[in-house]
Amino acid sequence: MRNPDDYHRPGDADPRFLPGWSSNWWATNHGLTLERLAYVTILTLTWSGPRRSTSTRSTEPSSEEGESKLTATRDLYVVIGKQVVVQLAQPLDSDSLAAKDLERNGETIHAACFKVADLSAAERYLQGKHIDVVDRDDETILTDPASTFHAPYRFTTATL
Repeated sequence: MRNPDDYHRPGDADPRFLPGWSSNWWATNHGLTLERLAYVTILTLTWSGPRRSTSTRSTEPSSEEGESKLTATRDLYVVIGKQVVVQLAQPLDSDSLAAKDLERNGETIHAACFKVADLSAAERYLQGKHIDVVDRDDETILTDPASTFHAPYRFTTATL
């Protein structure tokens, strides 16, 4: 029987530390063509826009704002560090998935969006798993929460 502490040593039980490991496998061999987590969406009732830092330190979060017709939200993307992006989203349409989730659950984590290499391949894979796509544009797919255990997932080729 293995000691639980063994699972915390690099190379022992974690396949990422084994020779030949590549995180690109998910993008090149799996049907979703997953590259990484793109961002996590948090719903908000009020939002005053980005707060730009006057600091020149590279460790300060940076941000980008805009509106999405696809999700019917006003968005603020906050980049924290090298790999973490949080999207603050304020619904603009009461019939949108975001507005319904905000009404039902309040300000909360709403969706996870994954960066994919091939949007059409990802859509085919999702359909093959009986995951419905409720809407899409040229860069992003929105899944139907009813087919994903009530969790909204997005898949995108867009880079922030």
